[in-house]
Amino acid sequence: LNACQSYRQGMALIEGGAIGGIATLTDVLNCEAVQMGRTLAGLLNAGFPLQSALGIARDESIMGDQYLVVGDGGLAIAQPAGIHPNLLDIERKGELFRVDMMVYPASQGGVGGLVTPWVENHRYCLSPGSVPAFDLSHNELRDFLALEDSPVKTNGQLSWVTELDINELG
Repeated sequence: LNACQSYRQGMALIEGGAIGGIATLTDVLNCEAVQMGRTLAGLLNAGFPLQSALGIARDESIMGDQYLVVGDGGLAIAQPAGIHPNLLDIERKGELFRVDMMVYPASQGGVGGLVTPWVENHRYCLSPGSVPAFDLSHNELRDFLALEDSPVKTNGQLSWVTELDINELG
């Protein structure tokens, strides 16, 4: 419920049988609600559970702290493209690109699943959690990003792999 003071309505839906949702505690600015709604829709569609999607989206809005999960925060409404939804944080380091990867829980992968980024010489990690950072060349990064349309942070801004121009990374 992306509306002002929607907590009571959200709880009424939960009490009426809904499994989970996201509501607001106070009034929210319309432009911020639109931005939050777009961000949440993209993350939920990418397979992120409610709580994880909200955690990421909160950082993208000045009103982010006014949103909360009602009901089951582990609910995912879509399947991720891979087994686990993930968020990439990419930073240029000279000729290379440093990639930090955070893997989030998913209903099909569960807690304690194994994750191996498709990069050379990288070992498996347990999910959910942070994958040790790895460095990639321009071509390796291009190939890695072509595997899945994940959300990605560059210079503190959230976007999607399909929107990213590697040549513009600073």
